[in-house]
Amino acid sequence: MLVTDWGDLDHVNDLHMAIPGIIIGTQETWNPEHIPDETEMLHRISRLEYHDASGELLDIPTHASHSACFQWNHLITWLELDDGQGGVSTEILQTIPGLLPENERPDDAIRTLQDESQIPSLAESRLMLLRYLKHHITLDETSGHLLRVCARQIATIVAATGLQATANAAALRIAIEGQRLLNQVGLRLAPMPESSTPCS
Repeated sequence: MLVTDWGDLDHVNDLHMAIPGIIIGTQETWNPEHIPDETEMLHRISRLEYHDASGELLDIPTHASHSACFQWNHLITWLELDDGQGGVSTEILQTIPGLLPENERPDDAIRTLQDESQIPSLAESRLMLLRYLKHHITLDETSGHLLRVCARQIATIVAATGLQATANAAALRIAIEGQRLLNQVGLRLAPMPESSTPCS
């Protein structure tokens, strides 16, 4: 889901998105053993903060997060590979392997990134990044479908709860739409093999 950090590049976090984390942090500070199950904690927050009788509202962004084909940090890395003078930021180039969990890193891309015999051009560096992420960018069409389903589920819950949850739930819907748009950005940037099925 599109949740960005720290105000870099002049963006500002929507405080509505921080509410579950604040509640979980408070719970863990005061009584960490009382609710051992994360799912149950999210259900309680859904009922308490979002007035969702089903308790399922916060399950939705969890499901939506699995449909992040191209993430905010991927876009920032793509942008920041430019050192500001048309060259390559070697510092950012070295961060590319950390964008994926170790078990998902393509070996050929890792070897290319570790080859220090010459520094690639900016265009080559960006292409390396996109090839490194290609498995995620070319996730199947169920990703786009899942994001649309999640947005509809949120709308259904909001309709049942009334105005009390509207502002908070709107932030979740915007985040899901933001992720859908980021997925599209990844598709536009990436060189796509003919056999790939993009997420939408």
